[in-house]
Amino acid sequence: MAAQYPYCQRTPMYSNATLKTQVLFLLLLVMSFGGGCASLTTKPFPRPQDRLGLLPTNDVPKETVDLPIGVYRIPDSNLYIANQQGDHALVGASALFGLVGAGVAAADTEGKNKSEVAGFEEQLGSDVPKIAEDLLKKRMVGKRAEERFFLSDDPANSPIQITTYAVLSFIEDKRWRLWTVLKVDYFPSGYGNREWYCRYISGTERPRPMDGPEGWSANNGKNLRSSLEKNLSNSIDVMLKDLSGGLRPEKPQQIRSRGRWMFYKKPQENTVTVIEAGTDRSVVLPQVEEDEYFAGINILPKDFEEKRPEKKKGRANEVTFQQGPDPQTPDRNEKP
Repeated sequence: MAAQYPYCQRTPMYSNATLKTQVLFLLLLVMSFGGGCASLTTKPFPRPQDRLGLLPTNDVPKETVDLPIGVYRIPDSNLYIANQQGDHALVGASALFGLVGAGVAAADTEGKNKSEVAGFEEQLGSDVPKIAEDLLKKRMVGKRAEERFFLSDDPANSPIQITTYAVLSFIEDKRWRLWTVLKVDYFPSGYGNREWYCRYISGTERPRPMDGPEGWSANNGKNLRSSLEKNLSNSIDVMLKDLSGGLRPEKPQQIRSRGRWMFYKKPQENTVTVIEAGTDRSVVLPQVEEDEYFAGINILPKDFEEKRPEKKKGRANEVTFQQGPDPQTPDRNEKP
């Protein structure tokens, strides 16, 4: 059932150095202007009353749109390895050394990510889109589901097209959190201009090391595949509810949330709209720019939230000086 068509095809990871440099230039150009437009991902689905054809695809997510440059893709799989802080290293290198520096930083990051799975890539290889498609087929059984949705391999009859991928994102202490993503694109006539899209991102499974008896690669990847199914089931449940118009509350609460989002190994704090708040998970919509890689509806575990580190309080009359060659002679950077 999963299909791949020219008009909705996602660009694979770049291998041509010249093309990659051009992409880096465009990425940095966009970042330099910033953004102020409202994200399509924050808006509700525009046609929740329609019966919808769903088209699962075998497309790969697009670099610089869905993926930071430098992530490593497990061969023949939509599973990505990311031990990085978004595009921060790339942007920092560009500021110091220009496009050449950015290209070197991207290649270096990708090489480091590849080294994280050296020796057990085969165990991590999983057909992520196929797992999602099989789960969708099970969900389509029943009168209520059939009244609202149907699976299709005809793009002209499938306004909803789904790209599925997964990310093992480093957090700390040699542990990695698994995220699964259903990126839903809405083409009202099956193709043409995209009217709406949203990502449904789930990371509710506990973090694990890459290897070892409890690692993601253990038991020939059994831990990974089991968690892929659970995360994807979460994403599918939330996606179908959202497409039916029954997910987003009329008067939602907004709070500040601080944690390690997908593709970020250090905590990031963002304003989020709370959609559901449970004892074991929460469903939130980060109020971030459209070009943010975790933009969309996030299903978060109960241990996601991290407190801000407490600031050290100095004595009332204490004066500190920045370190210099002569500690007896403070310079102009004296701090009260």
